[in-house]
Amino acid sequence: MANSLRTYFPTLQSREEILGKIHGSKELEGIFHSWQEKQREEFLDFCTGAKGVKMLYDFCIKAILNPEIYPERLEELISLLLGKKGKRKISSVYTIVLFEKSTPEFHQFPDKYIHKFQQESNTGLKLNLLQKFVFVALDIYRKNQQNKNIKNRLNGWLTFLSSDAPEDIIALIEKYPDFKPMYAQVYEICQNIEQVMGMFSKELYELDRNTVRYMIDELQEENKRWKEQDKQWKEQDKRNQEEIEHWKEVNCRNQEENLYLKQEIKRLRKELGRKTGLKRRSF
Repeated sequence: MANSLRTYFPTLQSREEILGKIHGSKELEGIFHSWQEKQREEFLDFCTGAKGVKMLYDFCIKAILNPEIYPERLEELISLLLGKKGKRKISSVYTIVLFEKSTPEFHQFPDKYIHKFQQESNTGLKLNLLQKFVFVALDIYRKNQQNKNIKNRLNGWLTFLSSDAPEDIIALIEKYPDFKPMYAQVYEICQNIEQVMGMFSKELYELDRNTVRYMIDELQEENKRWKEQDKQWKEQDKRNQEEIEHWKEVNCRNQEENLYLKQEIKRLRKELGRKTGLKRRSF
């Protein structure tokens, strides 16, 4: 089957050409075989156009959205995410976070993929604080966009950032041709196999570090939950022991009171018997 992306980007190299360059260098071959098989296939796929490049890779997004070279691209993306027109009208400081794979909290809102936050006081005091946050769940966007056409520029940018499927890339550049030079820019980087392998290795290293960091964070969070649960169990056990001691004391008092009542009944019976005997003698 013909490579559909190569129709749009004829500079894309074939799998054989790329493997030939890799195996022609001991250094590159060593790097290539240090990757997992899945990672090797991913590298060959995006370099040949079998799939698109993940634009959230650091070397991609820095090249495409370089504010010194392409300020209009970054300005448009930010404006679309904020729902504002024109960078000059944005007075607040926004932190924008793009999630390739969002955390479970975001999936509680399966039809929402852009979330905006701002700071609030606990007293209701209103101040125009500059710092605001925008979280974009790209995986949820992809789910919502399945089998749908790209309707607007925001859809275009989110598709560009989230999808490496050739059919999505083709649909995007046919709808908005100005995205084609952005893809071409990345594929131009891919022409230099040695350079792009170094960049890809760095991405894998960062991915491994982030994965380890995430696992450590998860373990720490799990440990924190267990400690909290253990604390709750101990507190509950303490309450149960206090409750047991309380009822022991109540039971002890009841036994003492019961013994007293028995003795009192016995005394009263004796007293009653004595008085009854006196009455009989008087008759």
